[in-house]
Amino acid sequence: MENITLKILEITAFAICLISGGLWLHNPSGPYEPTFAVAGLAFVGTELYRRTKNIRNKEGHSLLHIDSANTFFCTFIKRDNSMSGYISLFSYGMKISNISNNSFTIKEVEIEYTYNGRRHSESSTFLLTGSVYSPHEKREVDSIIVYWNNRRIFFKRWYNIKSVLSESKKIEPNAIIEGSALFRFAFKDINEVKKVENLSISVTDYSRNKSVHPIVIEDRWIEIGRNAVVNPEPFRK
Repeated sequence: MENITLKILEITAFAICLISGGLWLHNPSGPYEPTFAVAGLAFVGTELYRRTKNIRNKEGHSLLHIDSANTFFCTFIKRDNSMSGYISLFSYGMKISNISNNSFTIKEVEIEYTYNGRRHSESSTFLLTGSVYSPHEKREVDSIIVYWNNRRIFFKRWYNIKSVLSESKKIEPNAIIEGSALFRFAFKDINEVKKVENLSISVTDYSRNKSVHPIVIEDRWIEIGRNAVVNPEPFRK
């Protein structure tokens, strides 16, 4: 809507310049300077607005919060999957909030990082979920199992961020969406995480506005990742 308004303003200013120019040719002594000045200011104003808007978009239109206590590395295991055995970042309960003045629809949430001198980007992996009964909600909820040190840890109310985004809902200013994700890396050895540089999670909308959120890797995430395994499969508990 704002782009249409800017175009209408610029077309109107251009038309005023053309009309004033034609009148000036017929009557060079006429008082056309104020008209040209106002039309020129309109062009300057729209250009300044665009530049300010672009700077704001580069700074970010969204804010990402990850729960450090429920974020860690793990090994992704899936039968007949070419990416089985790869190290992944598991993040449960991510929150993305709209800190801009406009509503937008998120197209993609990706992990970005540098490894062995190459820049990588990877979308989240859709995980099959099982069902666990929630006494609080009195119903079964989608859940994921993480196997760690001979224990099974259930993460209830696992909502794949891909599924959340597939609903294509607009996020209004100050609104928040929540989801969970598993991002796979390009290696299978947990020790290779130490070679990862410039790790970030990016949020991109359908207008190609992009917010990049740096992620600081915690040593605890790596230690958990030495024994943690995610093997997504349907189950009931």
